[in-house]
Amino acid sequence: HSSSAENNNNNNNLRLRMQHLQRSVTRVRADNEQLARDKTASERTLLQIQNASDQLHSTHELLQLDFASLQQELSAQKNQYFWLTEDYNELKRKYDKLQV
Repeated sequence: HSSSAENNNNNNNLRLRMQHLQRSVTRVRADNEQLARDKTASERTLLQIQNASDQLHSTHELLQLDFASLQQELSAQKNQYFWLTEDYNELKRKYDKLQV
């Protein structure tokens, strides 16, 4: 049979191990709560990034439309310039004939 001293020693060891486990459980619980907060923050950040990405995509599409529109306008201006130059040259020829 184990003596009372051995029982006390075993009980003390068990109590110390229990306290150690309780501290470990407390620490793990705190770590888990921190991880949960970090996960929530990360998910929020990801949503913000996705929203920003969507906005950039929309802006890019709008810029492409603006660019196409400006290209059409430039093309029309060049066309107009060509015909104004033709008209000017024609008028200049008539003027030069009158000068002779």
